[in-house]
Amino acid sequence: MNIIYHAPSLRRSAPGGPVLPAVLRSETLHIKGLYRPVRVIVDRYGVYHIYAQDLHDLFLAFGFIQAENRLFQLDLVRRAAIGNLSPILGPSYRSEDLFQLKIGNYITAERDWNETLASWLQQTPWPT
Repeated sequence: MNIIYHAPSLRRSAPGGPVLPAVLRSETLHIKGLYRPVRVIVDRYGVYHIYAQDLHDLFLAFGFIQAENRLFQLDLVRRAAIGNLSPILGPSYRSEDLFQLKIGNYITAERDWNETLASWLQQTPWPT
């Protein structure tokens, strides 16, 4: 079945404020497990309104939206930590990327992960 996303036209929220695109998103997704089509409308404040014909479809659509937004957040935080925001957010983030590269978050995280993994592997008994 389908999840159908719609977003209304958006306007400048305040004089001098950012101009948002006319349509944030309009698409049809085919999601396994839905019994009937679900309609999702995102209002001008970014609030999702889910219209489903039964609770099963409502909660499945809700979970899908939550997971999709969480994956975006995880990717954004990962990119920020490794100094890789400018490819998706534009050249104005190059100075932030350079700062993250200079302080070495990525190198520190990779070293800590490798040490933690090695320690865990040494302490974990494996079947023989």
